[in-house]
Amino acid sequence: MYRSTSMQELMSNKPEWVAAIEKEYSDRLSKQRPSQFLFPLIQRTYGMEEVIAMTKVVLSGQLTMSDNVRRFEAEFAAYVNCPYAVMVNSGSSANLLALAALVNKVRQRHLNTGDEVLVPAVCWSTTLAPILQLGLKPVLVDVDPATLNIDLADVRRKITANTRAMMIVHVLGNCAPMGPLMEIVNQHNLLLIEDTCESLGSRYNGKMLGTFGAFGSYSFYYSHHLTTGEGGMVTCNTLEDYDLLRCLRAHGWTRELSNRPQLEKQYPDVDPRFLFVNTGFNFRPMEIQAAMGSVQLVRLPYMNSVRNLNRDRIIRAYQNHAKFSGQFSVVKSTEQADPAWFGFCVTLSSKYEHQLKEYLTHLTAAGIENRPIISGNFARQPLVRDLFPGITPRDFPGADTIGSRGFFIGLHVEPLSESSIETLVEALLSFEFRAANLILVTGGYGVVGRALQDVVNAEPKGADESQWVFLRRSDGDLRELSQAQALFDKHRPTHVIHLAVTLKSSQGLGQSKVEMWEDNMAINNNILRCARQHGVRKVVSLLSPMAYPNDPSAGGSGGLEHRRLSEATLHLGPPTTGVDTYGYAKRMLEVLSRAYREQYGCNFVTVLPTNVFGPGAAFRPDGPVIEGCISKVLQSKEQGTPLAMYGSGKPLRQFIYSGDLARLLIWALHHYDDAETINFPGEELSIAEVVDKVTRLVDFKGEVKWDASKPDGPLRRTLDDEKLRKLVPDWKPTPFDEALAKTVAFAKDNWAGRSK
Repeated sequence: MYRSTSMQELMSNKPEWVAAIEKEYSDRLSKQRPSQFLFPLIQRTYGMEEVIAMTKVVLSGQLTMSDNVRRFEAEFAAYVNCPYAVMVNSGSSANLLALAALVNKVRQRHLNTGDEVLVPAVCWSTTLAPILQLGLKPVLVDVDPATLNIDLADVRRKITANTRAMMIVHVLGNCAPMGPLMEIVNQHNLLLIEDTCESLGSRYNGKMLGTFGAFGSYSFYYSHHLTTGEGGMVTCNTLEDYDLLRCLRAHGWTRELSNRPQLEKQYPDVDPRFLFVNTGFNFRPMEIQAAMGSVQLVRLPYMNSVRNLNRDRIIRAYQNHAKFSGQFSVVKSTEQADPAWFGFCVTLSSKYEHQLKEYLTHLTAAGIENRPIISGNFARQPLVRDLFPGITPRDFPGADTIGSRGFFIGLHVEPLSESSIETLVEALLSFEFRAANLILVTGGYGVVGRALQDVVNAEPKGADESQWVFLRRSDGDLRELSQAQALFDKHRPTHVIHLAVTLKSSQGLGQSKVEMWEDNMAINNNILRCARQHGVRKVVSLLSPMAYPNDPSAGGSGGLEHRRLSEATLHLGPPTTGVDTYGYAKRMLEVLSRAYREQYGCNFVTVLPTNVFGPGAAFRPDGPVIEGCISKVLQSKEQGTPLAMYGSGKPLRQFIYSGDLARLLIWALHHYDDAETINFPGEELSIAEVVDKVTRLVDFKGEVKWDASKPDGPLRRTLDDEKLRKLVPDWKPTPFDEALAKTVAFAKDNWAGRSK
């Protein structure tokens, strides 16, 4: 199909040197030691024909880029059905060249310094690096762990007024849903580059990957679909880009440009053989690479079809094996995609995440070579951590799933024998899988949820090897039973920490009483119902101090002046005036938890903290006490106005740091099993003391005005800590000043002129 006539003639009328090379190659091949692996990642994809083609180039004396390169470029363009193809010396160079073309001022439509480029968090270093090297700003986007490719929902979230381009990666033969993705590209007028280095031959809706955007990049590294040892290709659709790519590929030279004669006339005083009109690189490939590539391109359809066939046979074999019970899954093909699979990609079930390293060691010992999927979550790489300290790896849960549970093994280009497949599947399933506790956290990305993540990530895994899943709002609407059930079906938790609420500012709570009741009751009903149906061993639900009686004199210990609200007083009077439906909804969560315990024997417990504060809050002026105070101080300092605070500042309130609450929640998960709720109090200060501490930390020098016409509320609402001190006698909370300083520092770092 793509084989040159000269090669066919050469192989049919063998000169003596061809026969000699064939003999030498065969002799050396027969003496090579077999791989140390029964099932290696890479299988040799070239043979005698490539060796002869490369030898012919060496004997010709024409080593640098010439006719073989041009021939291979034309063949490749025809294969992918794209107007133009430009060969380079590697796939990494292909990425850099494509980006360089996009920022080049010669291009009619180009990117400018500082423009944002979306790039998936599962990528190779030289997918991301060219964006940085060319003065652009990479914005990491999460991926769909089911397909390995960029998550379109997160793409939509990450697009800003500064987004100008997207550099996607077609991972290991699969792709994103290109139809909807192109709608996003066109809607926002973005430039698209497709890193197709691992997906040569894959199609979406009949169209080759790498041909949807302005540029497509490909790699011909030794292990890829097609190899030239090292090498790569860039495809494009216009003559303007074709000329620009060829110019930049070779020093900014005019030698290959379609308008070379006009340029030479324009600069008659410069030797036309050495006329440079642009910046450039030396990304030129060798003739020997192109000669190998031409032969490989003929083999490619067969090799891709065999890879896919081997994959299908392996899947059927393990799914029908008696030992298979969902220990892992394989990547699913994107709808309308026709992948040319590059590797056999596996994702362990979440309950076996803690065993990934142990499992890969087992496979290696069994002769099954393996490796990570690309490089896992790239937000965890030192490069990103050093250059973008504000990026949090956990904000890319799809990429984290791939990094912490995924790997791939090789797909070979020759049909596997039945015995080889049996050996492979037996190795995959002979491991001793041990399910870990899986703790599902609703509201996992709020202030308390993020603090839990920090605590979990900072501490070594315990003996129970628990796995944590932190739900975010976009994962599902917990008010809808069907969506809550889908999340429990997906994750199969053994334990739940229930933090999710529908909550507004104090004013909003008073104005949305019906919604506060209905939404929170629906969330709580659905979570506890699903937990019972799925046999969850324990649920720890977070209540609110708003659930306590509005009048502290309704109960508690001590004289009225020093009365503390004990757990036994929770139902002795109506909750806080104005937010009573939210308070009642939280009370009913406690009632419902006890009811499940009494009727079904469920170990559902509740905990009741005082006012929570910490990093990760939204920091609104109408937010909770400390959050609102910090926001008002930052706003007043920024605007140069007095700080206006409601009331007298005299009321006393307790405050618990989110990191401390996170530690207590984990303690409760493991150690607290009482039907009665337990208070988690904090340090008690007056509102005026809090304001003074915040103004000092923010360095606010302006006037503080207290509006005494606004109500103070109860002068004291102190939660009793007797039960906590008895059960956790060595409990030591974070000193308030230290916790407040961390919170203010976070707020200052994330404020950035929001009051304007």
